[in-house]
Amino acid sequence: MSRVRASGIINRFKDIYPGWWTVLASGIMTGWGWGAWGYGFGAYFKPLIEEFGWTRAQLSAAYSRARHYISVNSDRHIKEKNG
Repeated sequence: MSRVRASGIINRFKDIYPGWWTVLASGIMTGWGWGAWGYGFGAYFKPLIEEFGWTRAQLSAAYSRARHYISVNSDRHIKEKNG
C-alpha cells in the first residue's frame, strides 16, 4: 500500500510546471544566502575584531553601513541594467 502512495505522490509532482522548480530553487538559495550573510555575521564577529583591532561598535557600524549601502544602491543597479 505504501508503494501506491509513493507512486501517487510522484505522479502529482510530474504535473507541476517546470518553471516552478526554478522558483523553488531560487527561493531556497536566496534564503540560504540571506541566512549566511544576514544572520551568520555573528560567527565572524570575534575573528574580525581580533584581525583588525576594531571595537565592537566600530565593527557594528561598518557592517550597518555596508548593509545600508547595498540596500540603497541595489535599486540603482537594477534600473541601470534594465534601462
